[in-house]
Order: sequence, then structure tokens, then C-alpha cells
Amino acid sequence: MRTILQPEVVNCQQLIVASERYSLKSMPNSPEKALFSKRLNELCNDKKMPVHGRQTQLARKFKVTQEAARKWLDGESIPSYERMLKICEFFGAKFEWLISGNGPKDDNAEGFYINDPRVIHAAKVMMDLPDYGKNEGVQRIDALAQFIAQHGSKNGEAM
Repeated sequence: MRTILQPEVVNCQQLIVASERYSLKSMPNSPEKALFSKRLNELCNDKKMPVHGRQTQLARKFKVTQEAARKWLDGESIPSYERMLKICEFFGAKFEWLISGNGPKDDNAEGFYINDPRVIHAAKVMMDLPDYGKNEGVQRIDALAQFIAQHGSKNGEAM
């Protein structure tokens, strides 16, 4: 008979699973989830949401369970594309900044941002990739951005 083991979250960052021999194996969360969590918490801080009760407020606002909201805040999961759009709308944040940290956080920030539906669609595709494919996707997008910066876009507009 095999023993069913319960995972334990330690420091809200890593999932620790006890093996049958009582040793611990760490299952780290993806960097994308941790960075998303950092940005979501930053938006909550900007909106003066108290840390205590934050997951309840997010759960009610975005019609999810408190467990789902907790996972977003702790870097264990990332919301769906549709929920991310609602999060951006509620906090007044730019979608690109929320998912990648690139560009300005909101309209009050200096600099430029891309508000192209094709870019938003590409971001959705990236979000749907499994964790092991996201790093390669980001590398390819970075290479494309460098090429455009060096050679300009096809229609001559800066991105």
C-alpha cells in the first residue's frame, strides 16, 4: 500500500513534497509566476489594499475562489487571459507590464507602450505555453525586438 503525501507550502515560494523516505524535495515555482505575483502585489499596494484580506478582496472582485486569489498573490499560478484583462482594467495597469514587466505600468508612466491587438494576442499565446516553453519564446521575442531596434520595422514606425 502506498502512502498519499500532502504537499506543504513553505515561505509562500516553494512547494515542498515529502517523499516516502521522509526526505524533502523542492519543486520551485516558475520565475514567471513569481514575477507576476510581485507585480500584482505592487498594484494592490498602489491601490492601498491591506495585505490582510487582500485575497478576499481580489476573489470577490474577479469572481474566483480565495484559494485562486491566494495562488496569484503567492506566485503559485497565473490567472487566465480574460481575468488578466479585468485585473488591468480594475487597477488601471497596462497588460504588457502586468504579464512581462515591460513598458510603463500605467498611463501616468513616462515612456512608450504597445497597444496593438496583435501583441496582446502574442502575449496570450505565450501565457498558454507550458512553463518549459516560455523561456524559449521570450528569447525569440527578445531577438526579434533587437532586430527591429537595429533595422526598424517594415513600415518605418518605431515600436
